[in-house]
Amino acid sequence: MRASAAMGSLALWLVFTSTAAIPAAKRAAPDTAGRARAVPRSAPGYTGLWRLDTAKSDMGKRLPRSREDRMAEDGEWLRVTSTTIRASGDTLLMEYRYRTDGETVNTMRGQDVKTRGSRDGSALRFDSEAQLALFKFEVSEQWSLSPDGATLTQERTSRSPLGEEKSRLVFRRAR
Repeated sequence: MRASAAMGSLALWLVFTSTAAIPAAKRAAPDTAGRARAVPRSAPGYTGLWRLDTAKSDMGKRLPRSREDRMAEDGEWLRVTSTTIRASGDTLLMEYRYRTDGETVNTMRGQDVKTRGSRDGSALRFDSEAQLALFKFEVSEQWSLSPDGATLTQERTSRSPLGEEKSRLVFRRAR
């Protein structure tokens, strides 16, 4: 029973995790030859307070009552503090630190979660994986900002022994 409860917690984490964002001060993305190229500084950044738009998001049965993500960029790093109020009414607070140009490890409830971040212009891609006993959990995310920087969309695919699940999270910039 203990392993199944831990798997459920980890699976929930993988559904609700947010990974990284583009640093405002040092933007670069690989060109087709793999060399770094500058991304225009006018491109909006990810730093700020983001609120989940539950009406526009598709998370299946796991849609929370509300969620706020506070993001702070620092060079190639992004710190995310996520506060979620679940449908049951309980609050879940999670803090992460991610790289936008390589690998990082966050520990969630005693489990290491490895994430590799990369950039494609102003869009971001994050691939995370965690191993719990014999079970492997994977999440692939694609983050994009609207041209005006007011909307953040996260397209996510989660894979586990229970199957594959796709979700779409739409956040509105609060400030």
